[in-house]
Amino acid sequence: MWTREYRIQFGVGEDRDGQPIGTDERRDMVAAICGRAASTFGGWTLYDHKGGWIDDKGRAVIEPGHTLSLVISNTRDNTAEDRAKAFAGVVCRAARQQCVMLIWPSGTARIINA
Repeated sequence: MWTREYRIQFGVGEDRDGQPIGTDERRDMVAAICGRAASTFGGWTLYDHKGGWIDDKGRAVIEPGHTLSLVISNTRDNTAEDRAKAFAGVVCRAARQQCVMLIWPSGTARIINA
């Protein structure tokens, strides 16, 4: 059985519509994501970061975010990679983001849309 670390990076400053995410809402959202990670994979580690990009209107967006580190194993029905991709979609929807970044153990990254 393969066990590997995958990382999911997601913003928490604005939602997918560009609306600010309030402090209390952010706290509850991150707690829900981490709770789901714990029940799905048995644990998690969360790192704070800051990220930025250019939105569809040409506006530079810089916001706080988190990197969620997960140790994921293959199951009888799904590979660790498939489980990581599926959970990245869960995070994207829960964080109300247009997309999140999934980073493989090799360092390869992919943008995952909701």
